Amino acid sequence: MTIDADLQHLPEEIPLFIDSGWKADIYMGTRDLRSADMPIHRRLTNYLTSLIISIFSRQRIRDSQSGYRMLSTDVLRKLKIRSLKYDFESELLFQAGMLDINVAEVRISTVYEGSHSYINPLVDTLRFIKLIWRRIVL
Repeated sequence: MTIDADLQHLPEEIPLFIDSGWKADIYMGTRDLRSADMPIHRRLTNYLTSLIISIFSRQRIRDSQSGYRMLSTDVLRKLKIRSLKYDFESELLFQAGMLDINVAEVRISTVYEGSHSYINPLVDTLRFIKLIWRRIVL
């Protein structure tokens, strides 16, 4: 399991992942991106990155920036993740697509009240662009 430390993911929702039954290789917590609780700039950037990642991973990804995930150790062994910052989530999904690893969604709560984002819009956008570039030239 992975879970963000910014209080946007509720630990009490872990059973939602466990009860999914391991029919997929990766389970992603997916928030309601239309929620009024999510700031508009976060909705827009998440929508755009999710669209790009969906194209490259060849499967529909609705909330690519969610750090709430469950994956097996077998999947972890297959992936060669080089990212250490906020581009980790995207790289994992790019590689999952290249390796035909199935990604499924688990609906989770959308929580923004009382949380603080540590994302640097300029630096982290440049990291994402670099990640896309590496994916294109492979």
